[in-house]
Amino acid sequence: MILPIILHHDTSAEYTNQLKHNLGHIDYCVYDSSVNKTHFTESFNRAIQEVPESQAFYDYVMICNNDISLTARDVEMLEVALNSRKGIFSPALNSPHWRVMSREGDEFLREVPFVEFVCPIIHRDVIKTVGLLDEGMPRGWGIELDYCYRAKMAGFGIYLVQDIAIYHYGHKSQVDHGEYSHYANIEMNDRLREKYGDNWQEILKYPQW
Repeated sequence: MILPIILHHDTSAEYTNQLKHNLGHIDYCVYDSSVNKTHFTESFNRAIQEVPESQAFYDYVMICNNDISLTARDVEMLEVALNSRKGIFSPALNSPHWRVMSREGDEFLREVPFVEFVCPIIHRDVIKTVGLLDEGMPRGWGIELDYCYRAKMAGFGIYLVQDIAIYHYGHKSQVDHGEYSHYANIEMNDRLREKYGDNWQEILKYPQW
């Protein structure tokens, strides 16, 4: 079973409300970053840590940016597709990382070096083994590269669920995307270079586009 956790941001209540409506009968949680005053990465981590004990039986958590087209039907199809597999997964989605996040070939599940953390589905065993995201990249750029690599090193697979696709509206939670991107890119480069060296892009298989 998958538990969606919606990351709500103070600039985008419209998208959060639409996503809640689209999920319908599906059980979900909402983490409000505007109340908790947390950046993206810390919001992601706190959302995982604050899942109620009553929902601890879920095999997976799905951390959802609120500006996505996810529906109850998508979640139900993903639950059937994953069938208790352990790893990190994502439906296909529109992304600058289109070589990774778009369908390629006929495989239902395609192994990829990382999935963009727009709505990653993470098995609880991954979290127990690998821990949480690196808050040294607070704005969120680079966190999927680091976390997926750590998961692979721990023996878990990273997969794109190619027969299920959603749409990410993008940048609806940021007042000034240009400024945000500037500092997020600096954080990513500095932190990943510190952890993996000057050739971190090669090590983490970060696509150049």
